[in-house]
Amino acid sequence: NVKVGILRCGNIFGPGDLNFDRLFPGMFLSVLKNKKLKLRSSGKNIRDYLFVDDVVDAYFKLFLKTIKSNKNLHIYNIGSKDNFSVNKMCDKILKILKISHLKPIVVNNSKIEIFYQKLNFSKARKELKWNPNTKIEFAIKKTFEWYKSNFKLIQKIK
Repeated sequence: NVKVGILRCGNIFGPGDLNFDRLFPGMFLSVLKNKKLKLRSSGKNIRDYLFVDDVVDAYFKLFLKTIKSNKNLHIYNIGSKDNFSVNKMCDKILKILKISHLKPIVVNNSKIEIFYQKLNFSKARKELKWNPNTKIEFAIKKTFEWYKSNFKLIQKIK
């Protein structure tokens, strides 16, 4: 009789992510080092990009739904309106940061990558009253500012 809530999320990004193999942390670290990011895919893969604040909001709404419901299991997709190829997202990040000389290098050493990932989050919108609300431009700027202000600490960790 345990109540369970599950969220299946797209690519989450935001301040504090120290996995530099992922696109956003890797890209921001590369920018701060004034180096080109090496993409582990062709860059043509399409993904949903979700800001961490929107994901936290989805988890909170799922929690409220789960404790109030008579059902024991709730499962939702959490996607976004921001569905771009990796290349397009890199271009968007660089444009927002006003950087033109650090276009990523395609290495394409990944053997297993889903080409197209677009999560239908209409059920979450309807039942949880959830929507991704953070504008991608704001999310990129806020995330980059975190990496910039923590760069010395990141250098010690990395």
